[in-house]
Amino acid sequence: MKKIVTIFMVLLITLLSSCTENKENKNPKNIIKIEEKKENKEEKKEVSLKDIETKIKEHLWEGYVSTENMPEDFIKELIKIDKNDVEEIIVKTPLMSTYVDTFIAIKAKKDKVLELETSLKNYKKYLLEEAFAYPSNLAKIQASEVIRHWDYVFFILLGKFDTRENITDTEALEFAKNEVKQIKDIIETFFK
Repeated sequence: MKKIVTIFMVLLITLLSSCTENKENKNPKNIIKIEEKKENKEEKKEVSLKDIETKIKEHLWEGYVSTENMPEDFIKELIKIDKNDVEEIIVKTPLMSTYVDTFIAIKAKKDKVLELETSLKNYKKYLLEEAFAYPSNLAKIQASEVIRHWDYVFFILLGKFDTRENITDTEALEFAKNEVKQIKDIIETFFK
């Protein structure tokens, strides 16, 4: 019986001493991990889609013609976005059908951002390949982009109007791409 108690005591002391050593050795690593997690959470701060839209409106001023909210059934049928996959969404389109300008901003629900990004890319493909567009809008559609930051995804078919006359298709596309880049830059400032 003394042997069993002695063995038990030795095992207990060994176990307790190893736990103490592990706590002392691992504690700094645990602190670093916790701090790293806090930094990552700070990186993924809440971003207001309305604030982003406001900055874009201020930048484009009179060139922002996407003033109408797209009806929910259009969003589902045309863009293939289910409202159950989003926490917040803005879909703005022009009042007049001669314009194509569209701004879509989505905060996705958990694990839905890639699916929503695919829906927006398919919508761009639809605009390029199937939808009717006036020749003056083709460069703008070609320059449109889908971008993603964290759980946010955007479709940018915006920009000021190119008022130059007698320009080539290449010049029109370059102008439209530059306009989209400026909008992308505005959006990216919210994620820094």
